[in-house]
Amino acid sequence: MVEYRRNEILIVDLLSVCFCSQGGAGTNGPVTAGGATSAGGTAATTYTCVQCTGNETDACGRSDGITATVTCDACWAYRDENTTSLVVTYIRGCAQESTHTCTDDNKNEQCETAGGIKRCRRCCTTDRCNDGSLELLGLDSGAADVHASVVVTMASALFAILALWQ
Repeated sequence: MVEYRRNEILIVDLLSVCFCSQGGAGTNGPVTAGGATSAGGTAATTYTCVQCTGNETDACGRSDGITATVTCDACWAYRDENTTSLVVTYIRGCAQESTHTCTDDNKNEQCETAGGIKRCRRCCTTDRCNDGSLELLGLDSGAADVHASVVVTMASALFAILALWQ
């Protein structure tokens, strides 16, 4: 009975480490925007990002020869598509919304539709990484669903093993 209890505690500890190492519900920990400091007291890293607004065929959409830059906590590329006219606009630079943080999920394309605009976004964390090589296809990656699915599968497997030890 003591061995069983010890194994149960080990599994619970393992699950808590898995959830905590992910930074909670889809975040990457306590680094904040605007040159603030992280929980460890070190300055947040900033990046030089391409900055432009344009369409699919101009320099911003293709990211050809863009020299304008801006300093950001992470570089972003947005693709806004009008769902009626199908006109596409690209925006490259810093986060367009204060709720957008560069998590692992946001490093993959994320899309939302509201008010007749389908907005897809993606971030990256190296200098000038939001150029044309940061592709936006207008397709949601579903990375958040995969992440949740993996955690649920791990937890299910661990509890199945625990049940077999009884």
